[in-house]
Amino acid sequence: MRRAKLLLWSLLGAVTPAIPAAASSFVFTDVTYEHSPATTKDSHYRVMSSMETPTNWVSPVNYLEGRVHMRLEVLTKPAGEAPTRYQVCFEVSPYECTQQSPTYRTLGVVEWETSFSDFYFSAGSRKADWTKGVPDAALILKDDMNNKPAPENPGWEEKYKLYQPTKLHFTLTVLSKGEVYVPPTLPPVDAGTPPVVDSGTPPPVIPLPAADSGTAAPPATPPTTAAGTVKLSPSVTGGCSAGGAGPAGSALFALLGALLWARRQRA
Repeated sequence: MRRAKLLLWSLLGAVTPAIPAAASSFVFTDVTYEHSPATTKDSHYRVMSSMETPTNWVSPVNYLEGRVHMRLEVLTKPAGEAPTRYQVCFEVSPYECTQQSPTYRTLGVVEWETSFSDFYFSAGSRKADWTKGVPDAALILKDDMNNKPAPENPGWEEKYKLYQPTKLHFTLTVLSKGEVYVPPTLPPVDAGTPPVVDSGTPPPVIPLPAADSGTAAPPATPPTTAAGTVKLSPSVTGGCSAGGAGPAGSALFALLGALLWARRQRA
């Protein structure tokens, strides 16, 4: 009986799927986009949550005891170095927003963190319901006075051009309590990809290859006589030639002469 129970438990263990452990961190969004009047409204750019975002932020891991890490890479920005800030608001009920980024004026990377306890509304009396997850969020571009530079906002009909359009790469990582943030790994550079050449730079001069000493030069144009007929030179090839006696012809005449002389002596 005891052996039958052990066999039953072993079979159940073989067919029962393992329950994956809850992740201690996850990337909510990783997006590259252009923040412009064509892609935003009231300077809000909305993104959907990633596939790895949990449906419940309180259980089995209570992320509200942790924090979010934000990394903003400014790829392009209008000229003028207008002081700019960045903020994220999660679409939960009610609205929950991170602290704003440090002020930036030029291209580069800006990073900052906000604990859930320091969220804009969590610090007050309003409390959001995080058990239902977060479907999306708003990425908000602002000036350093908490204004939203958008052409539809009064007073910003032309001044928004100091802030938009701007191309950005933004990543938001949610970390549980005590979790250490790990920067994203950049993709390796393909060593086989040639570097980009500035189209304004003339191509390098490539020298012509040296002439092959084993290849005969093309024959020159034969000279012509006054009558216009072509004047050919004697053959200089190593084969048989009908022109001139040459060394072989001289030896033959000498042999014939010796034979005739010997014949006359016998006569």
